[in-house]
Amino acid sequence: MGLKLTQSDLLSILDKLQKYSGFVWEELNPLDKILEIAPKYVGAPYSYRTSITYDAPRLFDCSAFTAFIYSEVGIAIPRMSIDQFFFGDPVEEEDIKPGDLIFAVSDSAKIYYESIEFLPGLKLSARGGSASGGERGINHVGLYLGDGKVIHANGGTNNVAIESYRDSERFKNLCGFRRIVRENRDNRFVVTLPA
Repeated sequence: MGLKLTQSDLLSILDKLQKYSGFVWEELNPLDKILEIAPKYVGAPYSYRTSITYDAPRLFDCSAFTAFIYSEVGIAIPRMSIDQFFFGDPVEEEDIKPGDLIFAVSDSAKIYYESIEFLPGLKLSARGGSASGGERGINHVGLYLGDGKVIHANGGTNNVAIESYRDSERFKNLCGFRRIVRENRDNRFVVTLPA
């Protein structure tokens, strides 16, 4: 609109929206909030091909879980694990940080080799999809918590679980690591609209 607003102006507007219109807002650090809320879903049931809109937070599959957690802090990422892989910035294993995504492939579900919705037709091998350099698909994703731990919706245990990604059956065939939240750790405003 071409208006210059100070932070004080913005806070005043948000407070009025909250008071009179049912909007709820908070100022948060996205990465800190992601790491705070993700463990609250440990034990939530696993269900393949869940919807973020209709099933979360009652049910999750692996990519619905990561997309939901990021959406809770106002960051939209693609729904499918293969698309989340292409969406994020590549990170080497020795450089992963809490909040990064870890991708793997197992024989337990359909394997994807190219982007479905984010960049349709982009093939995994075009961006060096596997840790070993060979062509490998993706069908699993988890959120790195630090200290070698990953939280993920695990079809093997049928729930959201925290475990060592190096010891996890689901992450035995690593495909790569991606960063969604960049180094910028500035706070942001997250506004929840009333129904």
